[in-house]
Amino acid sequence: MSLHINWVGHACFKLVTPELTIVTDPLDKDTGYNPPRTSADVVLVSSSNPHHSYVESVKDEPIVFDGPGEYEVKGSLIHGIPSKGPSDHPANTIYVFRMEGIRLCHLGALSETLSSEQLESIGNVDVLFLPAGMPDALSYKHAAEMMNAIDPRIVIPYGYKTAKSALKGVEEPKVFLKEMGMTDAEKAPKAVLKSNQLPADETKVMLLEAQG
Repeated sequence: MSLHINWVGHACFKLVTPELTIVTDPLDKDTGYNPPRTSADVVLVSSSNPHHSYVESVKDEPIVFDGPGEYEVKGSLIHGIPSKGPSDHPANTIYVFRMEGIRLCHLGALSETLSSEQLESIGNVDVLFLPAGMPDALSYKHAAEMMNAIDPRIVIPYGYKTAKSALKGVEEPKVFLKEMGMTDAEKAPKAVLKSNQLPADETKVMLLEAQG
């Protein structure tokens, strides 16, 4: 079975397997993107900022997790780790969870580098959703540091500038790639992943097409 990952925009993703659908950080229209307007089993909210917490846009009364803790839904364990967000919404939750045998980590609106204890709580990660270009979130330099510290097999940046971005201060993805010593990354409408086909020797960066 495969894990399908769609980027709605900003920090919002829709992750789908035959057993489970998760939406992360549902966004409002102020971001420039259309809210997800989709069904889901679970919604993960990293920050109380409406750019990350427009839960009412998700249909069918999903289970909502909006803070640190240990959760389980349909056999999938979800670990919420406390961290620091921007000054206007300083509480941020990092989520680590597994779908189709793939371990994923979404950093939410993280605004500072992580401690050794937080990195230990995150552990080994196959896919890292990384803020790269969002206003008041990690700088590109710190985003690159977090990518290297977590050392995932795939990185999917989010929050960077696209044709739809409406927030002030959003930056181009090429700045992040330059910080990583890269000139380009794989571009795709969405990611379709299988646990036995993940990169083995180096971290792969994927730039997905915003669907919102």
